[in-house]
Amino acid sequence: SRLPAIRVQLHFPGPFVTLMLLPGLSARHAPLRCAEFSGTSLEQLRQAQAAFVDEREWSQFHTPRSLALAMVGEVGEVCELLQWRGDAGASPGLPGWTDDEREALADELSDVLSYVVRLADVTDIDLPEAFLRKVEKNRAKYPSERARGSAAKYPRYADPAGVAGGAAAPAAAPAAAARPRRDSRRARTAQPRTCARSRRSWPPLRSP
Repeated sequence: SRLPAIRVQLHFPGPFVTLMLLPGLSARHAPLRCAEFSGTSLEQLRQAQAAFVDEREWSQFHTPRSLALAMVGEVGEVCELLQWRGDAGASPGLPGWTDDEREALADELSDVLSYVVRLADVTDIDLPEAFLRKVEKNRAKYPSERARGSAAKYPRYADPAGVAGGAAAPAAAPAAAARPRRDSRRARTAQPRTCARSRRSWPPLRSP
């Protein structure tokens, strides 16, 4: 019979971290879920944002290019909050972070999401539907029986013989044809070298 999953709650300052330990998985490799999202849908976010933009007549500025560039800037601000911390300083659940630090990260992530939703809106893309389609594409690219525990790029999973666990190393490229060796002991010009800035003469390098 199948063993039940074990639910473990690890309490840190701020929201608790929940670990779901599934049979056969150690705590180190267990899927980690830090919190559950609220029931707010992306459509509700899109509507709220559209109303916010319309009230300020900002639609005239929201071209796809401008939104994409603004989104990149906000991603940079997310990275700035994590920069220099190392993996230990920003581990899942953010243990050791203050409430102000967590709030700052939440603000920047919200800005990124805001631009993602707005960009999808002005380009007429149903983001939830597109997301689910992309998940199915990724399922095909990364079959669980081949990709489990591996961080390799998806072309590695196209051929079962080239996947982790006993995958053969890629064939070595043929060696380039050897170039004819120059006579390294031929006489070299004995003219002194001159520094362009100071015009000072330097002795030539010693021949091997």
